[in-house]
Amino acid sequence: MTRARALFAAAIFLSAFLVFLVQPLVGKFVLPWFGGAPAVWNTCLLFFQIALLAGYAWAHALAAWLPPRRQAQVHAALLVVSVLGLHLIGMSPPKPDAEPAGALLRLLAVAVGLPYLALAATGPLLQAWYARLWPTASPYPLYALSNAGSLLALIAYPVLVEPWLARRAQAWTWSILYVAAALLVLIAAAIAGQASARARVAAAALPPEDVARRTTFIDRVLWLALPAAASVLLSATTNLLCLDVAVVPFLWIAPLALYLLSYILAFAGPAWYPRWWVIGGLVAAVVEAGWMLHDDQNLGLRLAVAPTVLFLACWACHGEAARRRPAPRHLTGFYLSLAAGGAIGGALVALVAPLVLRWFYEYHAGLFACLAFALGSAFAATPVFARRWTLAVDAIEVLALVGLALVGVGASALRGVRSAERGFHGVLLIDDRLAADGALCRVLRHGSTIHGLQYLDREQRHWPTTYYSAESGAGRALRFLHVPERRVGVIGLGIGTLASYARAGERWTFYEIDRAVETAARRDFTFLADCPAVVDVVIGDARLTLDRQDAQGFDVLLVDAFTSDAIPVHLLTAEAFALYRRHLAKGGVIGVHISNRHLDLRPVVKRQAERLGMHALMITDEHDDNESEYSSDWVLLSANDALLGLEPLASGASHDFGDARVGLWTDEHTALWRVIDWGIGAPASSAVPAPR
Repeated sequence: MTRARALFAAAIFLSAFLVFLVQPLVGKFVLPWFGGAPAVWNTCLLFFQIALLAGYAWAHALAAWLPPRRQAQVHAALLVVSVLGLHLIGMSPPKPDAEPAGALLRLLAVAVGLPYLALAATGPLLQAWYARLWPTASPYPLYALSNAGSLLALIAYPVLVEPWLARRAQAWTWSILYVAAALLVLIAAAIAGQASARARVAAAALPPEDVARRTTFIDRVLWLALPAAASVLLSATTNLLCLDVAVVPFLWIAPLALYLLSYILAFAGPAWYPRWWVIGGLVAAVVEAGWMLHDDQNLGLRLAVAPTVLFLACWACHGEAARRRPAPRHLTGFYLSLAAGGAIGGALVALVAPLVLRWFYEYHAGLFACLAFALGSAFAATPVFARRWTLAVDAIEVLALVGLALVGVGASALRGVRSAERGFHGVLLIDDRLAADGALCRVLRHGSTIHGLQYLDREQRHWPTTYYSAESGAGRALRFLHVPERRVGVIGLGIGTLASYARAGERWTFYEIDRAVETAARRDFTFLADCPAVVDVVIGDARLTLDRQDAQGFDVLLVDAFTSDAIPVHLLTAEAFALYRRHLAKGGVIGVHISNRHLDLRPVVKRQAERLGMHALMITDEHDDNESEYSSDWVLLSANDALLGLEPLASGASHDFGDARVGLWTDEHTALWRVIDWGIGAPASSAVPAPR
């Protein structure tokens, strides 16, 4: 029987490994197809939480309604069908203007829905069979083993899988391992079915602790509430980390790995969850989180505090849930409740928050909910009546102080805002303010970053501002590179500031993924309305749109697409630059905006220029960032070296492109960690977050 137990453990471990290995793998596939926004990963995470819930529901239904032998037969049939239905390798992008959340969920359902459901059901179902076959052995350590397999997958992806395997090779490897896992589970199902037919092992004595345990209504409520709060904070923390850097696997994996580690510790045994030490640490960490939210330009502080808070919060929530676990005969229902709570939390962040919240308040709410439910669970479990009331008073005081602090920090995010609009691609904020010269101007912010500023005075409103001043790389290219009936392409609309350089007879095409940005540019700003050229605004992801278009023959093509301060990585890969080159007229210029608080993108663009056989010129325009013109970094690329050598362009320019060790970025591989500045970011102004 030792070998049979080992086989059960191996099947559970490998299934859990594949459940979490496929998540960053699929995320990397679909990210370029949906604009590279942080919401792409959160939507993926929501899908996997829903699929996990469906898998747990399948396991619970089989365990509750069918005899053991029939359970094994039905699940074996599902595994066989799911192997035949593998579509991971054949995924294809959606239409460029498709509604992103719905299209992404449909794509994931077709590609990995059935195999993921079968894998998700394997863990709880095999644990239920294990508990029936060996009733004197607790199955809950297998849950910790399952989460250890999941954690190993998340660590293996950025360390072993992503650096060494191309995306299609990753998909093939996962598919082969899935078939191996299915075979292991089929063998385990055969053992479970045969053992159930031979003997009635249910007559064996149950462990004493399980006989005494009784499930209460509070238990059932907290089985949902605790994982839901932890799931909200997981998704919100991922947003927080990706918002101003980039949406890439290693920034998704770190929060998810800490989330899983908290599950491992919670279910490893009571000694691995020292209740009051963890909750006390969480209170202190939440205070640090309030400071982090106040100083939102400090990347080092964010990368240190946000993961710490997430881990302690999840450890507290999952530790409390584990202390309330039921007897093994109710195991599948317990796991179903945990999965339902996780799916509820994911849905609140991915679907509900963008509709009902004007800012990223789900992070504040997640912090408060984790602390409140953990304290509430600990209070309810305290046996002595007088001690309960003392604890209740202390808990209420702590929650009141934390709640007031979070409300105060959250309210400051929208102070003085004229309008706020939130959607799949982020939060757009518009406000009016006085410039340094006393003139009234209007500003567009995307997340924490200023993306456009326009003077409201009729005589000044056509002035190019922020990162597009006359001496910026974009300003120089548009002022000095003129041809008859010039064609200009711009990836990223903002408020349309670059249109201030347009002339009559020209044709300009802006590519913008977020329709709300175009609405704001036309409703609240006048650069597009005042433009003398013919202007087209094409809604949809620029790469998908350009890939479907015939060569446009752009004389100047400017790449200026950011979500807050995060870069859409898929717009800086070799495949993207090859696409830009195809749409460029002979002798044309590509301009890439690389201004960034946290990333040094100079060597990335330089590698792309070298691959295309183009020359590169680095133009840095220095300004006081509290004025209406901001410091900016642009790289101009052209196959015409003489053109880039013209005095108006080359004056004060640089050929210093930073770390020469940075390799070529491709859709298959991007080494973001090599270009991150891990130091402290620029301080914010007293009025609003600083520009990038």
